[in-house]
Amino acid sequence: MDFLLLGGLSLIVWAVMTSMRLFQTEQEVQPQFFQMMMAFSWLSIACNYPHFLISYRFGYGRGKGFIFKHWPSLVGVPVFFLVLYLVTFFFFHEQIYTSSFVAGLNSIFSAIGIGYKVGELPNLGIELLGLAVRIMYLTTGWHYSKQAFGCIMVFSHYHNYPISKLQRLIWKISLFSVAIYNFFFVTNLAAEGNGAFSMFFNVPMSKIILPKFLEIWSLWAVIISGFMVVYFVLYKNFKLGKTPTSAILVPWIALHFWWVPLFGMMDFFYLAVPFFHGLQYLLFAYQLEAPEHSWERIKKIKVMSMKILILFLVGYLSFEYVPQMLDSWFSTDRRFQVMFFFVAIPVFINVHHFFIDSVVWRFNDETIRKKLLD
Repeated sequence: MDFLLLGGLSLIVWAVMTSMRLFQTEQEVQPQFFQMMMAFSWLSIACNYPHFLISYRFGYGRGKGFIFKHWPSLVGVPVFFLVLYLVTFFFFHEQIYTSSFVAGLNSIFSAIGIGYKVGELPNLGIELLGLAVRIMYLTTGWHYSKQAFGCIMVFSHYHNYPISKLQRLIWKISLFSVAIYNFFFVTNLAAEGNGAFSMFFNVPMSKIILPKFLEIWSLWAVIISGFMVVYFVLYKNFKLGKTPTSAILVPWIALHFWWVPLFGMMDFFYLAVPFFHGLQYLLFAYQLEAPEHSWERIKKIKVMSMKILILFLVGYLSFEYVPQMLDSWFSTDRRFQVMFFFVAIPVFINVHHFFIDSVVWRFNDETIRKKLLD
């Protein structure tokens, strides 16, 4: 079960989807992919949305002291997005391409070799919504890598698999290099106008053309750091008579198979990734929330069931019903030609979730150590 939830199930699905694409024509594949896409959209209500919202319980349910200690993530990020969205909403149709400040920014981007021009999109609102989406893309890959690293560390502790400080660093570099490469690859892919990453729910993404060498170098970093994990971690420990379990290896392997485009980029592959990430997350969330004794489990089963139902409901309201209701009230589709709240609210939750988790899931935190490691 650990193997399946930590990434094994995702590898099975990846193999099926890739096999269909390799051995069937595009006309044969499309209906099957569409069915899988719809399936993962429904599964998001049962897994993705609850995984986002339970992080708020962990971040804001530990008292004022914890919130004030980590105020940049728990207070600063929401305030930043509130200001960003207020400016976006009330100045949506403003034109900024004639601004001297924007011209100065564009000259700086040109001088350092980044093919990006502020003001190329129709108006300020589209520009700022696109910026928020870019922040989401940047934090998502980093977040997936951090979670995979945490899974490896926890299960190496459970299964008595030794990892030195140097080996820990090598494994971390390997995982984070995948996130960096994916970001460079997707950014340049979107600049070419290919795939789902050039649009986000009718919000056109500004073209950012990064130097090609960044993509190539980051791919080499993925390859080299991967071989370093094999040699300096797996092989060195094997010589000492220590073999990693499948639960230790599968988060690392799954991240590479999903996040490195080995056989081309399929847009709706990325609908499956958030589901499996949420599945992986909920394994640890349950460990943090579950009662410690068997009699407590029996006593609190109704409470746990109610929590789960509430998560399903609030998740649906947060990601689906409330944004669509607000867009209907304010007629944003007619006024802005985009569903403002349907984009803004999920993007905020995605980004804020990354910052919440960055302060909640720390091994030097006494609560985390007690619940996960002791």
